Amino acid sequence: MALLSFKDNLQEAKGIAKLISKLMAREQGRFSPSDILVLLRGDHNQQFSKPIKDELDKLNIPYADSNWVSALLAEEPNRDRKSTRLNSSH
Repeated sequence: MALLSFKDNLQEAKGIAKLISKLMAREQGRFSPSDILVLLRGDHNQQFSKPIKDELDKLNIPYADSNWVSALLAEEPNRDRKSTRLNSSH
């Protein structure tokens, strides 16, 4: 774990992407993208995540979009109700 500081959010995004790239490129103990987690304090309107995602895209580093995950989780109760209805009609 490290505490890093950057001049602004664009430099931060570039620094995070570069660090992830280096972690993935190490010959010994190579990390996959699924081994790496970037935590953000908050992300109103993707203010913090969009620059990071843009930089990861530039380096062809895959990532899970937390907005997509949140949307998926919000839909789950509806899916469960539909499947319950289908199962209970048999």
